[in-house]
Amino acid sequence: MSAEVNKKKITGYIMAIIGFIIILYNALNYIFGWKLDTPVGVIGIIFVAIGMGMVRKSSKPGKE
Repeated sequence: MSAEVNKKKITGYIMAIIGFIIILYNALNYIFGWKLDTPVGVIGIIFVAIGMGMVRKSSKPGKE
């Protein structure tokens, strides 16, 4: 059971990191005016929210 919790926690962190990278890409696109036409900021925010929710749920003791 501990391995399952660690797997969910790692998956959550990976999703949060991917979401952060997407948000960073969107911000750099806006700041430098790269004209890449990929509005993915909302997707990045969703990834960060879901990923951190997974980490928070897997960190609580006694939850199965």
